[in-house]
Amino acid sequence: MVKVGIVGAGFMGGMHAECYNNLPNAKLLAIADTDLTKAENLAKNIRLKLTKNLRISLKRKISR
Repeated sequence: MVKVGIVGAGFMGGMHAECYNNLPNAKLLAIADTDLTKAENLAKNIRLKLTKNLRISLKRKISR
């Protein structure tokens, strides 16, 4: 299983999020963006819990 975090919730971040969300051997762990509204919207659209601190979130989730 490949664990993925996306930095950037714009158009390409959204495209990557959709792709990773549909791959059977990938798990999308987190999305981060300097524009919190964009990150919130993308996380909501793909049903992913929003993370405000990508470094801490990925460290916790990767070690699981």
